[in-house]
Amino acid sequence: MTSNVKLVTAAMALRSEAPEAWQQFLFALREAAAAQTMEVVKCPPEMLLKAQGMAVIMNDLATTLMNAPQLYEKMRNNG
Repeated sequence: MTSNVKLVTAAMALRSEAPEAWQQFLFALREAAAAQTMEVVKCPPEMLLKAQGMAVIMNDLATTLMNAPQLYEKMRNNG
């Protein structure tokens, strides 16, 4: 969690400034993460490790940003 403190804090600042745009961004990010995951299935064998890594990163980022409100609240409560 500590490594995501700045990311979560920045995400919450953006969300408070433009909630509708933030939701559109999250939707687009989830779509991009799903598309990247599908690339793992379609990629040539020599690109499999790279495709898997990209899919993991995209999905981790999407999950972190989707959970940012809960993570932010937890950060605030833990001081």
